[in-house]
Amino acid sequence: MKIRPAQLASLSPLLIACGIAGAQQWTGPTGPQNRLDYVTGNVYVGSTGFFNSVVRSDVVDDASTGRIITFHAFAGTPSNAERTTAIWGETNNPAGRALQGFNFSTTGSGAGIWAETAADAGNGLRCRATSTTGANFAGYFDAASTAGTGVYATATSSTGSNIGVWGNTQSSGGYAGYFTGGRNYFEGNVGIGTANPSNRLVVTGSASDSVQSNSNASTNFGFNTGGPSGLSASMTSASSGIWSAGVWGFNNGTGTSGIGVAGYQAGQGFGIYGHVGDSVNGYAGYFEGRVNVTGNLSKGAGSFKIDHPLDPENKYLYHSFVESPDMMNIYNGMAYTDENGYATITMPDYFEALNRDFRYQLTVIDEADANWVLVKVVREISGNEFTIRTSAPSQKVSWQVTGIRHDAYANQNRIPNAVDKEPQNRGHYVHPAAFGQPMSKVVSYQIESKSTGTAPANQLKQAQPSDPVRQAPKPTEPPLVPAVKGGH
Repeated sequence: MKIRPAQLASLSPLLIACGIAGAQQWTGPTGPQNRLDYVTGNVYVGSTGFFNSVVRSDVVDDASTGRIITFHAFAGTPSNAERTTAIWGETNNPAGRALQGFNFSTTGSGAGIWAETAADAGNGLRCRATSTTGANFAGYFDAASTAGTGVYATATSSTGSNIGVWGNTQSSGGYAGYFTGGRNYFEGNVGIGTANPSNRLVVTGSASDSVQSNSNASTNFGFNTGGPSGLSASMTSASSGIWSAGVWGFNNGTGTSGIGVAGYQAGQGFGIYGHVGDSVNGYAGYFEGRVNVTGNLSKGAGSFKIDHPLDPENKYLYHSFVESPDMMNIYNGMAYTDENGYATITMPDYFEALNRDFRYQLTVIDEADANWVLVKVVREISGNEFTIRTSAPSQKVSWQVTGIRHDAYANQNRIPNAVDKEPQNRGHYVHPAAFGQPMSKVVSYQIESKSTGTAPANQLKQAQPSDPVRQAPKPTEPPLVPAVKGGH
């Protein structure tokens, strides 16, 4: 049945008119799924003055008297549980928009499109880009304001485990979240690999993967804490606790090859660099336990520090290291000459393989004042042995032998005695305070100009579980004091 023009008047105060004279009017159902059918021309509800030739249907109200909903669509829940759609927008135009909303107001809290759901598992707004190729967007948001927000999402409930933003991708090469440009701000705790972070940033991973990998391709350089870095962490409080740390490294493995913190540098830089503001009282590095150094160790001074033997509860005892311009080893002991005044002293079996340029010190231990007893070396070291003789029989002799290392590593890595400072460090001091100079005169390796030479291949490779540095130490070591035979 056709809807007659006279019947349209009963719809007042709404005015429904055709935009083209003589065009087809609203008609009744033309098929089982149609409630109203209209084919050509424009349709206006509320006003005919807002004419636009590209608009097929206008619903207009100036909202001057209060809250107005210019268009409302409702689809209830069918008894057969079929999915319903209140508004369906569709376009086959590649550059078209299936649904578009505007809010031109520059004040207030309006919305171009407002979507809402009351269902526990509902979606206030759901967007899909079904194409498996191309750079299509399920949702695209743009805020042109200098202080605008492209996407703002909030979960208003103050309880439960609700989620403000959830990103998910089914592609192994896709991104659940992708951020470029600007900065990213997270106010609460952040978890990567864990849904319950207990600190500002908690990163967990599987047993076979790196928990975190960082890189920085910058070629700039800085000094102190100003240089580029793959990973930077800092404690900004000037009164942080004694166990606070810019970076904590933990490895809870109980094996012999784990590392708490590892550092690697591919060229001639530093694998790990430590700096302390108070170089007199602070520690650039502090180790509780054994320390192994496979290369040369350079230092301003050195000592042992132990509990004082006479007052271990209240004092420390320091002794400085013995220094030498050579890579020197020292061996010593006591020997007793036989009835003919001879004694043969046996050195460790590796002695001659490790040392050269032997030097001897001999002292007779004799409390008698009557006669002086002389001692000499009668046969120098050969076959890891040497022989001494005293001018009187059965004498106690204190001996000391030194040797210069000539093993393969020492021959390749001789320690220089005096070298020129780097050009940028001339006029600076390793220990400026000792010369009455300010700390601004300190030698700084942070601004050192590195050469472009290439380190040996065995230094450039990444540490592997089979590398010596990661192997367990030997359970026993050879004795430092050589065995002595001869005499009685």
